[in-house]
Amino acid sequence: MIPLPYLILQMVSAAMLGKKMILKKRGKTYFLAQSPCINKNRKPTMAQEKHMNKFSAAVSYAKEVIADPESKNRYRATKNRSKFNNAVRDYMRRPEVREIDASAYND
Repeated sequence: MIPLPYLILQMVSAAMLGKKMILKKRGKTYFLAQSPCINKNRKPTMAQEKHMNKFSAAVSYAKEVIADPESKNRYRATKNRSKFNNAVRDYMRRPEVREIDASAYND
């Protein structure tokens, strides 16, 4: 929950400064900073394009997982992440093989 003084300061700073300053939070400390300058005509690089496409696919995957009750139960929500966010995270990360059990393998 955002503290009331933070909201009031944000509204006042936006009104007085014409959106030239923003209120940021780092840890438990709030501070004013200059608004970022974003070029609206910029074009993403190939790497950015690739990442955006992968993220779009991850969101589609997460939506499918959450829609299916059986698949949804494979994920658990934590204090900081929902099941949806964990599904996106799962898609974005490479699988990691920690151990291979070959004891039942026969030539």
